[in-house]
Amino acid sequence: MKRLRLIIIGFGRMGQAIARLARDDDRFDIAGAVTRSCTGGASASIPVLRELPDAFDVAIDFSSVEGLLYWTPRVAERGAAIVNGVTGLDETGHDCLLAAGRRVPTLWAPNMSVGVNVLLDLIGRAARALPDWDAELIETHHRRKADAPSGTAMALLDALLAARNVESSEVRHGRAPGAPPRQTQEVGVHAVRIGGIVGEHELRFGSEHETITIAHQALSRDVFAGGALRAAAWITSRPPGLYGMRDVLGAETPDAAAT
Repeated sequence: MKRLRLIIIGFGRMGQAIARLARDDDRFDIAGAVTRSCTGGASASIPVLRELPDAFDVAIDFSSVEGLLYWTPRVAERGAAIVNGVTGLDETGHDCLLAAGRRVPTLWAPNMSVGVNVLLDLIGRAARALPDWDAELIETHHRRKADAPSGTAMALLDALLAARNVESSEVRHGRAPGAPPRQTQEVGVHAVRIGGIVGEHELRFGSEHETITIAHQALSRDVFAGGALRAAAWITSRPPGLYGMRDVLGAETPDAAAT
């Protein structure tokens, strides 16, 4: 099997986790890591570049919103597939990914953990089964995480709202002193930033007599790095378009392959 030439965009903690796993993965040859700051290469034992090489098969980007806007069109110009896990995007960021998807196969996911993507399905099922129960979403990350709520929390919230057919105007972020009592369809969203926690997401449903908690805890960044490599191996054989992690997982199940 031909090994895919992989470019890693951004070489922080996530980029280094991807490089470490990719070095032991027979599906990939690391063509280099691209970073505009050009730091971190000495300990990584892979080429650290300021510009993209002319030829490679797929790029994985966990850099930043600014990095996404800079590198995504440049990867598309070279005809390589894109896997992007940058969060905190506004309309400009999403438009950039859509434009890339018209030219090359492009995958964006706020969380590439297999467990979180299963959680998305579980939340939808629970929300439909418990339409009148209160719902509160709590996400916890390390103290250095910039965006809040997290991209994963927003994806979980979207799944909940869609399952209940509830408008986003029913969402309340935090509860300040003097806030009015909870409304029937209201969904509370809370962000916690503390210590070195990789990522925890918890959705609590409650009635007057019982509660149900659905939760996911990432124990290391390897869950995201492994998911990104899984997505990279999958996306390179797809036609141009904008895909999500659920496309990867759905296509890999026996039922999906048979339909």
